[in-house]
Amino acid sequence: PTHDNEDSNNATTASTEVVFGLVGRGIGKMMCTKNENNIVKCATMPELNQYHDGDTIYISTGDSSSVTPAVDVADKIFQSKGGSISRQIMGATGNKLLKVACGQTTLSLLHTKTSLWDTAAPTAILVALGGKVTDYFGEPLIYNPKELGNRLGVVASVVGAKCEHDEIVKAFRGDKVTLSLLERFGLNCDGDTSMDQCVDITRDLDGYPLSYEYFAQKMGIISTDNTDNTESYYCPEKEAVRGLMSNACRIHLQPSKDTAFYKRIVFEHLDHARAKMKTAPHKLIRDVKSYKVETSFLASKACKEVIEKAGLRIP
Repeated sequence: PTHDNEDSNNATTASTEVVFGLVGRGIGKMMCTKNENNIVKCATMPELNQYHDGDTIYISTGDSSSVTPAVDVADKIFQSKGGSISRQIMGATGNKLLKVACGQTTLSLLHTKTSLWDTAAPTAILVALGGKVTDYFGEPLIYNPKELGNRLGVVASVVGAKCEHDEIVKAFRGDKVTLSLLERFGLNCDGDTSMDQCVDITRDLDGYPLSYEYFAQKMGIISTDNTDNTESYYCPEKEAVRGLMSNACRIHLQPSKDTAFYKRIVFEHLDHARAKMKTAPHKLIRDVKSYKVETSFLASKACKEVIEKAGLRIP
């Protein structure tokens, strides 16, 4: 916040407090006072608290009705566990996320109308402390000029609340109202298909949701002018594989009933891969090479022959 004050000599003095963070080193705060001396000095940080199992869960949101469905899901999850929940209403994205960083809020749920410039700086602060910020479905926010809005919502959690964060995004992946945000990509949210879909896996390497057209074209069942009657897809969580070094799932196209196996590997999103980068980076290099061998085989004539002549399903 910036404050303009009148000093004893009636000269205007502007003071700005800047919070900064560095992953692995934590955060700090400095105060810049603009006057004839242009003073920059360290400022006192508020006490930083972590969440511990059994603590009251403080959930912050704005007062917009658009976030109500997300809050309802959170209430249902945590009340069913018998925990204590307290709702906080506050304004400004940066303010909400800074409260999470300081431990004054456990989880913050932001609606789908915030923008990248709202979340960029406070996300850096929170991640530097060891907190977590994702969209409603558990994927990191995408900082790319392709789309400037956080149209899949935002979930932020304090240090120590990783399990609570994972619980709520898992619940969103099984909530029909929340999943409807992905209907524009062709996700089928009707009937039983709305239950527990692994929509955090069905992304491209940048993190954008993939469309039914993408899968249909890659499978060779749709023309570029979209004349095929493929209209949607679903991806059951029960058919997903979440491994240490990769995630995968099965895509079901409708109404054609064709299916595809989709495997996604983004090392920076995998806890095991990040740990390996620190302790055994040579093994990570080996893993990259092994994935290249795998993809080369799947794209080879030999693989095609095995599928067509031996009748094997790969995968």
